[in-house]
Amino acid sequence: MTYLVLSYAHQAEMPYHEWLPEIKDQLILFVNGEISNSFNRQQYSSIFSFKNYSNNGNVEREAILLNERHHIKRILALDELDLIRAAQLRELFGIEGQSVESAVTYRDKLIMKQYMRKKGIPVPDFRLINSPLDLLSFVKEHNYPVIVKPRDLVASIGVSIIRDSTELEEWLTHHFRPNMLAEKYIEGKLYHIDGLVNDGEIKLCWPSTYHTLNRYWLDTDFHSSHMLEQENPVFQRLVNLTSKVIGLMPSPKTFTFHLEVFEKPNGELLICEIASRTGWARVNKTIEYTLGVNLNCSVLRLQCDLPANTQPSLRKLGG
Repeated sequence: MTYLVLSYAHQAEMPYHEWLPEIKDQLILFVNGEISNSFNRQQYSSIFSFKNYSNNGNVEREAILLNERHHIKRILALDELDLIRAAQLRELFGIEGQSVESAVTYRDKLIMKQYMRKKGIPVPDFRLINSPLDLLSFVKEHNYPVIVKPRDLVASIGVSIIRDSTELEEWLTHHFRPNMLAEKYIEGKLYHIDGLVNDGEIKLCWPSTYHTLNRYWLDTDFHSSHMLEQENPVFQRLVNLTSKVIGLMPSPKTFTFHLEVFEKPNGELLICEIASRTGWARVNKTIEYTLGVNLNCSVLRLQCDLPANTQPSLRKLGG
């Protein structure tokens, strides 16, 4: 039996052999060539390295050849850039796990927001931008500022805030490309909610608030947040909204999530976006330190039918 791991990240961030010691001799890694040397080949069944990893079609080709030689039981992927690729391979091989529909809905911000709006989940006004006229019309309708972002990138890559006509002119000159998403700017607080779902049930769900004010967070390379106390008035509202979103989305059976939510000055909550993976920027380390659960380790073990820690504990707070 073989477990295929698609890995974009360095072993220091993703020590699969430590997280899955029972099956490490059955783990085959497909890794980004730029960080392949970070993995010890003695700790895995085998490691395949790929240049231009994200766009290299030989990843899929080698996966097909591997499945012909060995029966792949699970395909594991923690990085958002691997989720659709992993889902496509699962469907091709008939393997349990996140489907293509689910991965695309959680990954493509336009499809995500269309889906949420159809299900009655509140989101900021948005529009697909395929020409400059689309953006000019959106600005005329909603005024400044507006947010423009790619449909499928991560970690705020390619996201711009356009505050006035001068910035609009500059953006159209240097940054315009089709298939972008424009959103109405939301004044207020921005939260992220992180957690773990197993067998369709939310096992861990914890909200945090960003420190950087919404208006300026795109203007700095420094971002930080802190976890909310359970007594915070918005805590349970965010947990309830998260449960509703995950219940209405085409969610996989077992996964981690990272949801971002706006709170307007009047208290209204709007969904910014959600990802079917663990949050970046040390979110996992913060959750592990505070609640005693390593989201990435736990979700991999659950996906491999191995026992995992999913119960948060506040014993570490203040210690």
